[in-house]
Amino acid sequence: MGCQGDDLSPKERSGIAILRIQSHIGFIPLRLKRTLDDDQTLWDGFCPVFDEIVNLAAEVVRHEAGVPYFCLDLGIIGPVFEFVSRCRDPIIRRKAIAVLKSTSRQEGVWNSFLTAKVAERLVGIEERGLGKVRCCNDVPGWARINKIQPQFDAFGRRVTVEYTRFRSQGILEREIFEEVIEW
Repeated sequence: MGCQGDDLSPKERSGIAILRIQSHIGFIPLRLKRTLDDDQTLWDGFCPVFDEIVNLAAEVVRHEAGVPYFCLDLGIIGPVFEFVSRCRDPIIRRKAIAVLKSTSRQEGVWNSFLTAKVAERLVGIEERGLGKVRCCNDVPGWARINKIQPQFDAFGRRVTVEYTRFRSQGILEREIFEEVIEW
């Protein structure tokens, strides 16, 4: 007796989508070849997986039908944010931000709207001054940020984001930045 996808409830489909997202979270880092200089361009090979994660998250949001959602567990917000910060494909990134904005979802400290605002800011930082970004290769290694640490203020409408980035195109020394994003 097999389990057919058509026999599953929307809640069960969402659960399966979240489990698939979680499996990607666990396995992508294992497939990534780490370098001493933390080469962010190595993530570019995972764009098809990032796209699948965003599609799975969109499926979860679709099943919620606009109803606010709250849980303490990690579901889709953290993983989608994690991969927006690693994926430099402009279409996938913007689709992920749109998914986060399309729902009223709270997962522990992760709020979908706030997380989308942080993601938009990070995309803006990386793409600033690069002209028209059409693919991952249009975001050079020196422009990419990493080690992103958002800290959400539960009471004041803001988030503090710490990240590292190379100082400039010719200077390959990472600098730590901290920004406060308010809404």
